[in-house]
Amino acid sequence: MLYKEIDYTAAIQQWQTLLDGNSLSVSQKQQARYCLAGLQAEKDMAYHLKVFFADRDSFAVFNNLKVEHKGLTAQVDHLVLTRWTAYFIESKSVSQVITVNEHGEWGRIHNRRFTPIESPVEQSRRHKETLYNFMTEHRSEFMGKLLGLMTKHFARLLTPMHYVAVSTHGQIQGRGRRKFPQVMKADQIPHAILAHHEALNNGVFSLSAKDEDLEAFSKKEFAAVIQFLLKRDVAPAPIAEVRRFAAELPQQADLPAQGEREASEAEMAESDDQPVERQFACRKCESTNLSVAHGPYGYYLKCGGCGGNTPIVELCQKCTEKLKVSKSGDAYSLVCPKCNQTSPLRVGAAAEKTTVTPDSPMPRAAAAAPTKPTATAPSPVCPLCGSTMTLRTARHGKNAGGRFWGCDKYPNCKGIVPTASDNK
Repeated sequence: MLYKEIDYTAAIQQWQTLLDGNSLSVSQKQQARYCLAGLQAEKDMAYHLKVFFADRDSFAVFNNLKVEHKGLTAQVDHLVLTRWTAYFIESKSVSQVITVNEHGEWGRIHNRRFTPIESPVEQSRRHKETLYNFMTEHRSEFMGKLLGLMTKHFARLLTPMHYVAVSTHGQIQGRGRRKFPQVMKADQIPHAILAHHEALNNGVFSLSAKDEDLEAFSKKEFAAVIQFLLKRDVAPAPIAEVRRFAAELPQQADLPAQGEREASEAEMAESDDQPVERQFACRKCESTNLSVAHGPYGYYLKCGGCGGNTPIVELCQKCTEKLKVSKSGDAYSLVCPKCNQTSPLRVGAAAEKTTVTPDSPMPRAAAAAPTKPTATAPSPVCPLCGSTMTLRTARHGKNAGGRFWGCDKYPNCKGIVPTASDNK
Protein backbone atom coordinates (compact mmCIF):
# COMPACT_ATOMS: atom_id res chain seq x y z
CA MET A 1 0.00 0.00 0.00
CA LEU A 2 1.08 3.57 -0.63
CA TYR A 3 1.07 5.51 2.62
CA LYS A 4 2.90 8.62 1.48
CA GLU A 5 2.63 9.87 -2.07
CA ILE A 6 4.37 13.02 -3.28
CA ASP A 7 3.37 15.66 -5.83
CA TYR A 8 6.60 15.75 -7.81
CA THR A 9 5.02 17.34 -10.89
CA ALA A 10 4.48 20.84 -9.46
CA ALA A 11 8.08 21.08 -8.25
CA ILE A 12 9.45 19.75 -11.55
CA GLN A 13 7.51 22.41 -13.44
CA GLN A 14 8.87 25.15 -11.15
CA TRP A 15 12.47 23.99 -11.65
CA GLN A 16 11.95 23.95 -15.40
CA THR A 17 10.52 27.48 -15.29
CA LEU A 18 13.62 28.71 -13.46
CA LEU A 19 15.88 27.05 -16.04
CA ASP A 20 13.92 28.50 -18.94
CA GLY A 21 14.39 32.04 -17.60
CA ASN A 22 17.49 34.24 -17.72
CA SER A 23 17.98 34.85 -14.00
CA LEU A 24 20.42 32.01 -13.22
CA SER A 25 24.20 32.06 -13.38
CA VAL A 26 26.18 29.13 -14.81
CA SER A 27 26.66 27.38 -11.45
CA GLN A 28 23.05 28.10 -10.44
CA LYS A 29 21.81 26.49 -13.64
CA GLN A 30 23.94 23.43 -12.94
CA GLN A 31 22.54 23.16 -9.41
CA ALA A 32 18.99 23.62 -10.69
CA ARG A 33 19.52 20.91 -13.33
CA TYR A 34 20.75 18.47 -10.67
CA CYS A 35 17.72 19.22 -8.47
CA LEU A 36 15.37 18.82 -11.42
CA ALA A 37 16.98 15.55 -12.50
CA GLY A 38 16.89 14.29 -8.91
CA LEU A 39 13.16 14.93 -8.63
CA GLN A 40 12.53 13.25 -11.97
CA ALA A 41 14.48 10.18 -10.77
CA GLU A 42 12.47 10.06 -7.53
CA LYS A 43 9.22 10.42 -9.47
CA ASP A 44 10.28 7.55 -11.75
CA MET A 45 11.10 5.29 -8.78
CA ALA A 46 7.85 6.22 -7.02
CA TYR A 47 5.94 5.24 -10.16
CA HIS A 48 7.50 1.76 -10.28
CA LEU A 49 6.81 1.24 -6.57
CA LYS A 50 3.19 2.29 -7.08
CA VAL A 51 2.72 -0.18 -9.94
CA PHE A 52 3.99 -3.11 -7.88
CA PHE A 53 2.89 -2.34 -4.32
CA ALA A 54 -0.22 -0.12 -4.43
CA ASP A 55 -2.52 -3.12 -3.92
CA ARG A 56 -0.27 -5.23 -1.67
CA ASP A 57 -1.26 -4.88 1.99
CA SER A 58 1.91 -6.55 3.27
CA PHE A 59 4.07 -3.69 1.91
CA ALA A 60 4.03 -0.09 3.19
CA VAL A 61 5.56 2.44 0.78
CA PHE A 62 6.80 5.86 1.95
CA ASN A 63 8.23 8.39 -0.50
CA ASN A 64 10.41 11.27 0.74
CA LEU A 65 10.47 10.28 4.42
CA LYS A 66 12.42 12.45 6.86
CA VAL A 67 12.93 12.16 10.62
CA GLU A 68 15.27 14.04 12.97
CA HIS A 69 16.99 12.45 15.95
CA LYS A 70 19.52 14.04 18.32
CA GLY A 71 20.84 16.48 15.73
CA LEU A 72 20.95 13.88 12.95
CA THR A 73 18.63 13.58 9.98
CA ALA A 74 17.43 10.53 8.08
CA GLN A 75 16.19 11.62 4.65
CA VAL A 76 15.01 8.50 2.83
CA ASP A 77 14.00 8.86 -0.82
CA HIS A 78 11.86 5.72 -0.70
CA LEU A 79 11.17 3.23 2.11
CA VAL A 80 9.33 -0.05 1.56
CA LEU A 81 8.46 -1.59 4.90
CA THR A 82 7.21 -5.09 5.70
CA ARG A 83 6.85 -6.94 9.00
CA TRP A 84 10.27 -8.51 8.41
CA THR A 85 12.31 -6.13 6.25
CA ALA A 86 12.99 -2.43 5.64
CA TYR A 87 14.00 -1.74 2.02
CA PHE A 88 15.84 1.58 1.67
CA ILE A 89 16.04 3.07 -1.83
CA GLU A 90 18.24 6.01 -2.84
CA SER A 91 17.40 7.51 -6.24
CA LYS A 92 20.26 8.84 -8.38
CA SER A 93 19.62 10.82 -11.53
CA VAL A 94 22.02 9.85 -14.29
CA SER A 95 21.61 11.42 -17.71
CA GLN A 96 24.98 10.08 -18.83
CA VAL A 97 27.39 8.19 -16.53
CA ILE A 98 27.96 7.38 -12.87
CA THR A 99 31.38 5.87 -12.24
CA VAL A 100 32.70 3.88 -9.27
CA ASN A 101 36.44 3.29 -8.97
CA GLU A 102 38.17 0.27 -7.44
CA HIS A 103 38.25 2.02 -4.04
CA GLY A 104 34.48 2.43 -3.95
CA GLU A 105 34.56 6.17 -4.66
CA TRP A 106 31.61 7.54 -6.64
CA GLY A 107 31.45 10.29 -9.24
CA ARG A 108 29.18 11.76 -11.89
CA ILE A 109 30.41 12.32 -15.47
CA HIS A 110 28.65 14.82 -17.70
CA ASN A 111 30.17 16.12 -20.93
CA ARG A 112 33.49 14.52 -19.90
CA ARG A 113 33.51 16.52 -16.64
CA PHE A 114 33.91 14.47 -13.44
CA THR A 115 32.22 15.60 -10.21
CA PRO A 116 32.70 13.52 -7.03
CA ILE A 117 29.53 12.49 -5.20
CA GLU A 118 28.87 10.79 -1.89
CA SER A 119 28.43 7.03 -2.01
CA PRO A 120 24.64 6.51 -2.08
CA VAL A 121 25.12 3.09 -0.48
CA GLU A 122 26.89 4.55 2.56
CA GLN A 123 24.39 7.41 2.61
CA SER A 124 21.53 4.90 2.77
CA ARG A 125 23.21 2.95 5.57
CA ARG A 126 23.68 6.14 7.56
CA HIS A 127 20.01 7.05 7.15
CA LYS A 128 19.07 3.55 8.29
CA GLU A 129 21.08 3.93 11.52
CA THR A 130 19.43 7.25 12.33
CA LEU A 131 15.94 5.97 11.52
CA TYR A 132 16.39 2.77 13.55
CA ASN A 133 17.77 4.71 16.54
CA PHE A 134 14.86 7.14 16.35
CA MET A 135 12.31 4.33 16.17
CA THR A 136 14.00 2.41 18.99
CA GLU A 137 13.82 5.40 21.32
CA HIS A 138 10.09 5.81 20.60
CA ARG A 139 9.19 2.14 20.21
CA SER A 140 6.70 2.31 23.11
CA GLU A 141 4.43 4.24 20.72
CA PHE A 142 4.01 1.29 18.36
CA MET A 143 5.45 -1.90 19.91
CA GLY A 144 3.64 -4.24 22.27
CA LYS A 145 4.90 -5.50 25.63
CA LEU A 146 6.44 -8.80 26.70
CA LEU A 147 4.42 -10.38 29.51
CA GLY A 148 2.65 -7.05 29.78
CA LEU A 149 5.73 -5.42 31.32
CA MET A 150 8.65 -4.77 28.95
CA THR A 151 8.35 -3.00 25.60
CA LYS A 152 9.39 -5.30 22.77
CA HIS A 153 12.39 -4.60 20.53
CA PHE A 154 12.26 -4.77 16.74
CA ALA A 155 15.65 -3.66 15.34
CA ARG A 156 17.41 -7.04 15.51
CA LEU A 157 14.63 -8.71 13.51
CA LEU A 158 13.95 -5.91 11.00
CA THR A 159 16.42 -6.71 8.23
CA PRO A 160 17.70 -3.63 6.34
CA MET A 161 18.17 -3.93 2.57
CA HIS A 162 19.73 -1.09 0.58
CA TYR A 163 19.22 -0.30 -3.11
CA VAL A 164 20.38 2.52 -5.36
CA ALA A 165 17.98 3.35 -8.19
CA VAL A 166 19.64 4.69 -11.34
CA SER A 167 17.74 6.45 -14.13
CA THR A 168 16.55 4.20 -16.94
CA HIS A 169 18.83 5.83 -19.54
CA GLY A 170 21.88 6.15 -17.27
CA GLN A 171 25.08 4.12 -17.35
CA ILE A 172 27.02 2.70 -14.40
CA GLN A 173 30.73 2.33 -15.13
CA GLY A 174 34.11 1.97 -13.46
CA ARG A 175 36.31 -0.77 -12.03
CA GLY A 176 34.41 -0.71 -8.74
CA ARG A 177 31.01 -1.35 -10.32
CA ARG A 178 31.11 -5.06 -9.47
CA LYS A 179 31.33 -4.26 -5.76
CA PHE A 180 27.81 -2.85 -5.68
CA PRO A 181 25.17 -5.34 -6.90
CA GLN A 182 22.46 -3.33 -5.13
CA VAL A 183 22.85 -0.56 -7.73
CA MET A 184 20.09 -1.19 -10.28
CA LYS A 185 17.89 0.49 -12.83
CA ALA A 186 14.72 1.79 -11.16
CA ASP A 187 12.43 -0.74 -12.86
CA GLN A 188 14.49 -3.68 -11.53
CA ILE A 189 14.22 -2.83 -7.84
CA PRO A 190 10.57 -3.87 -7.27
CA HIS A 191 11.45 -7.28 -8.75
CA ALA A 192 14.36 -7.60 -6.31
CA ILE A 193 12.17 -6.65 -3.35
CA LEU A 194 9.47 -9.15 -4.32
CA ALA A 195 12.04 -11.92 -4.85
CA HIS A 196 13.54 -11.31 -1.41
CA HIS A 197 10.12 -11.19 0.24
CA GLU A 198 9.10 -14.39 -1.56
CA ALA A 199 12.14 -16.18 -0.17
CA LEU A 200 11.08 -15.23 3.35
CA ASN A 201 7.54 -16.47 2.79
CA ASN A 202 8.83 -19.75 1.35
CA GLY A 203 10.06 -20.72 4.78
CA VAL A 204 13.81 -20.28 4.40
CA PHE A 205 14.13 -19.28 8.04
CA SER A 206 11.90 -21.98 9.50
CA LEU A 207 15.02 -24.14 9.70
CA SER A 208 15.97 -22.68 13.06
CA ALA A 209 13.09 -20.52 14.32
CA LYS A 210 9.35 -20.26 14.39
CA ASP A 211 7.68 -17.76 12.09
CA GLU A 212 6.40 -15.69 15.01
CA ASP A 213 9.97 -15.37 16.33
CA LEU A 214 11.18 -13.92 13.03
CA GLU A 215 8.75 -11.09 12.47
CA ALA A 216 9.84 -7.67 13.68
CA PHE A 217 6.23 -6.50 13.96
CA SER A 218 2.95 -8.25 14.64
CA LYS A 219 0.06 -7.25 12.39
CA LYS A 220 -1.14 -4.78 15.02
CA GLU A 221 2.37 -3.37 15.52
CA PHE A 222 2.88 -3.07 11.77
CA ALA A 223 -0.25 -0.91 11.47
CA ALA A 224 0.93 1.16 14.44
CA VAL A 225 4.46 1.75 13.12
CA ILE A 226 3.05 2.95 9.80
CA GLN A 227 0.99 5.59 11.60
CA PHE A 228 3.98 6.47 13.79
CA LEU A 229 6.18 7.18 10.77
CA LEU A 230 3.47 9.24 9.10
CA LYS A 231 3.01 11.30 12.25
CA ARG A 232 6.75 11.87 12.83
CA ASP A 233 7.66 12.62 9.21
CA VAL A 234 8.99 16.20 8.84
CA ALA A 235 9.93 16.20 5.14
CA PRO A 236 8.82 19.39 3.34
CA ALA A 237 7.04 19.14 0.01
CA PRO A 238 9.42 19.24 -3.00
CA ILE A 239 7.90 22.56 -4.08
CA ALA A 240 9.26 24.14 -0.87
CA GLU A 241 12.85 23.41 -1.98
CA VAL A 242 12.26 25.24 -5.27
CA ARG A 243 10.88 28.27 -3.46
CA ARG A 244 13.80 28.31 -1.02
CA PHE A 245 16.27 28.13 -3.90
CA ALA A 246 14.54 30.98 -5.74
CA ALA A 247 14.43 33.14 -2.60
CA GLU A 248 18.18 32.74 -2.01
CA LEU A 249 19.26 33.47 -5.59
CA PRO A 250 20.58 37.01 -4.89
CA GLN A 251 22.89 35.65 -2.16
CA GLN A 252 24.31 32.72 -4.16
CA ALA A 253 27.82 33.10 -5.54
CA ASP A 254 28.71 31.80 -8.99
CA LEU A 255 31.20 29.10 -7.98
CA PRO A 256 32.23 25.95 -9.84
CA ALA A 257 31.10 22.61 -8.48
CA GLN A 258 33.43 21.46 -5.71
CA GLY A 259 35.95 18.88 -6.91
CA GLU A 260 34.93 19.11 -10.57
CA ARG A 261 37.64 18.21 -13.07
CA GLU A 262 38.22 16.57 -16.42
CA ALA A 263 37.25 12.89 -16.31
CA SER A 264 40.16 10.46 -16.70
CA GLU A 265 40.24 7.73 -19.35
CA ALA A 266 39.84 5.08 -16.63
CA GLU A 267 36.70 6.81 -15.38
CA MET A 268 35.32 7.09 -18.90
CA ALA A 269 36.07 3.45 -19.73
CA GLU A 270 33.08 1.13 -19.75
CA SER A 271 33.00 -1.57 -17.12
CA ASP A 272 33.16 -5.19 -18.25
CA ASP A 273 30.10 -7.35 -18.71
CA GLN A 274 31.02 -9.66 -15.84
CA PRO A 275 28.22 -9.97 -13.28
CA VAL A 276 28.49 -8.01 -10.05
CA GLU A 277 29.78 -10.10 -7.15
CA ARG A 278 27.62 -9.59 -4.07
CA GLN A 279 29.17 -9.10 -0.63
CA PHE A 280 26.81 -10.98 1.68
CA ALA A 281 26.22 -10.19 5.35
CA CYS A 282 24.08 -11.78 8.06
CA ARG A 283 20.53 -10.39 8.10
CA LYS A 284 20.54 -10.32 11.90
CA CYS A 285 23.98 -9.09 13.00
CA GLU A 286 25.48 -7.95 9.64
CA SER A 287 28.53 -10.17 10.16
CA THR A 288 30.36 -11.45 7.08
CA ASN A 289 31.40 -14.65 8.88
CA LEU A 290 29.08 -16.80 6.77
CA SER A 291 29.05 -20.27 5.26
CA VAL A 292 26.76 -21.87 2.68
CA ALA A 293 24.36 -24.45 4.12
CA HIS A 294 21.63 -26.63 2.63
CA GLY A 295 18.24 -27.53 4.03
CA PRO A 296 14.76 -28.65 2.99
CA TYR A 297 14.17 -25.32 1.19
CA GLY A 298 17.50 -25.20 -0.63
CA TYR A 299 20.72 -23.30 -0.05
CA TYR A 300 21.02 -20.50 2.50
CA LEU A 301 23.77 -18.72 4.47
CA LYS A 302 24.60 -19.66 8.06
CA CYS A 303 26.18 -17.03 10.33
CA GLY A 304 29.19 -18.16 12.35
CA GLY A 305 28.60 -15.32 14.80
CA CYS A 306 24.95 -15.29 15.87
CA GLY A 307 23.84 -18.54 14.20
CA GLY A 308 21.21 -16.77 12.12
CA ASN A 309 20.08 -17.81 8.64
CA THR A 310 20.12 -15.52 5.60
CA PRO A 311 18.44 -16.31 2.27
CA ILE A 312 20.39 -16.24 -0.98
CA VAL A 313 18.17 -14.01 -3.07
CA GLU A 314 19.80 -12.57 -6.19
CA LEU A 315 18.41 -11.46 -9.55
CA CYS A 316 20.16 -11.79 -12.88
CA GLN A 317 21.59 -8.43 -13.95
CA LYS A 318 20.71 -9.12 -17.59
CA CYS A 319 17.19 -10.55 -17.47
CA THR A 320 16.14 -10.08 -13.76
CA GLU A 321 15.41 -13.83 -13.41
CA LYS A 322 15.93 -15.22 -9.91
CA LEU A 323 19.34 -16.93 -9.73
CA LYS A 324 19.84 -20.50 -8.53
CA VAL A 325 22.72 -21.78 -6.40
CA SER A 326 24.93 -24.43 -8.00
CA LYS A 327 27.67 -26.45 -6.27
CA SER A 328 30.74 -28.02 -7.88
CA GLY A 329 33.09 -29.61 -5.38
CA ASP A 330 33.69 -27.02 -2.67
CA ALA A 331 32.79 -24.08 -4.92
CA TYR A 332 29.39 -22.43 -5.22
CA SER A 333 28.00 -20.36 -8.09
CA LEU A 334 24.91 -18.29 -8.86
CA VAL A 335 23.41 -19.38 -12.19
CA CYS A 336 20.62 -17.77 -14.17
CA PRO A 337 18.21 -20.49 -15.41
CA LYS A 338 17.07 -18.22 -18.25
CA CYS A 339 20.20 -16.72 -19.83
CA ASN A 340 22.86 -18.94 -18.15
CA GLN A 341 24.89 -16.03 -16.78
CA THR A 342 27.09 -17.36 -13.96
CA SER A 343 28.93 -15.66 -11.11
CA PRO A 344 30.86 -17.10 -8.16
CA LEU A 345 29.21 -17.23 -4.74
CA ARG A 346 31.89 -16.40 -2.17
CA VAL A 347 31.19 -15.87 1.51
CA GLY A 348 33.20 -15.84 4.72
CA ALA A 349 36.96 -16.26 4.35
CA ALA A 350 36.72 -16.92 0.61
CA ALA A 351 35.14 -13.51 0.02
CA GLU A 352 37.70 -11.65 2.10
CA LYS A 353 40.82 -12.64 0.21
CA THR A 354 42.24 -10.33 -2.43
CA THR A 355 45.07 -11.35 -4.72
CA VAL A 356 47.46 -8.46 -5.45
CA THR A 357 49.70 -8.93 -8.48
CA PRO A 358 52.24 -6.51 -10.00
CA ASP A 359 49.60 -5.62 -12.61
CA SER A 360 46.72 -5.05 -10.18
CA PRO A 361 46.25 -1.98 -7.99
CA MET A 362 47.12 -2.23 -4.31
CA PRO A 363 44.02 -2.08 -2.09
CA ARG A 364 43.67 1.48 -0.94
CA ALA A 365 43.61 0.73 2.76
CA ALA A 366 46.88 -1.16 2.57
CA ALA A 367 48.53 1.46 0.39
CA ALA A 368 47.44 4.25 2.71
CA ALA A 369 48.89 2.69 5.85
CA PRO A 370 51.81 4.85 7.00
CA THR A 371 53.59 1.96 8.66
CA LYS A 372 53.56 -1.83 8.61
CA PRO A 373 53.16 -2.84 12.27
CA THR A 374 53.89 -6.36 13.43
CA ALA A 375 51.14 -8.46 15.01
CA THR A 376 51.58 -9.61 18.57
CA ALA A 377 49.34 -11.47 21.00
CA PRO A 378 46.72 -10.45 21.93
CA SER A 379 45.27 -9.18 18.65
CA PRO A 380 46.64 -5.80 17.50
CA VAL A 381 44.65 -2.66 16.83
CA CYS A 382 43.87 -1.87 13.20
CA PRO A 383 46.34 0.78 12.00
CA LEU A 384 43.66 2.38 9.82
CA CYS A 385 40.52 2.61 11.95
CA GLY A 386 41.54 1.50 15.46
CA SER A 387 39.24 -1.55 15.58
CA THR A 388 40.23 -4.99 16.86
CA MET A 389 41.64 -7.54 14.41
CA THR A 390 41.09 -11.24 13.71
CA LEU A 391 43.71 -13.81 12.71
CA ARG A 392 42.96 -15.05 9.19
CA THR A 393 44.44 -17.45 6.64
CA ALA A 394 45.26 -16.35 3.08
CA ARG A 395 43.61 -18.59 0.48
CA HIS A 396 45.04 -17.14 -2.75
CA GLY A 397 48.20 -15.61 -4.20
CA LYS A 398 51.83 -16.15 -3.27
CA ASN A 399 50.98 -15.98 0.45
CA ALA A 400 48.35 -18.73 0.28
CA GLY A 401 48.29 -20.68 3.55
CA GLY A 402 49.96 -17.87 5.45
CA ARG A 403 48.43 -16.16 8.47
CA PHE A 404 47.72 -12.45 8.90
CA TRP A 405 45.65 -10.12 11.03
CA GLY A 406 42.59 -8.62 9.27
CA CYS A 407 40.38 -5.80 10.52
CA ASP A 408 37.06 -6.83 12.11
CA LYS A 409 35.38 -4.01 10.18
CA TYR A 410 36.09 -5.69 6.82
CA PRO A 411 34.87 -5.00 4.12
CA ASN A 412 34.39 -1.38 5.28
CA CYS A 413 38.02 -1.33 6.41
CA LYS A 414 40.75 -3.41 4.75
CA GLY A 415 43.50 -2.87 7.34
CA ILE A 416 46.07 -5.70 7.42
CA VAL A 417 48.85 -6.50 9.91
CA PRO A 418 51.35 -9.33 9.23
CA THR A 419 52.02 -11.91 11.91
CA ALA A 420 55.31 -11.90 13.76
CA SER A 421 56.54 -14.92 11.78
CA ASP A 422 56.19 -13.00 8.51
CA ASN A 423 58.67 -10.41 9.67
CA LYS A 424 61.46 -12.72 10.74
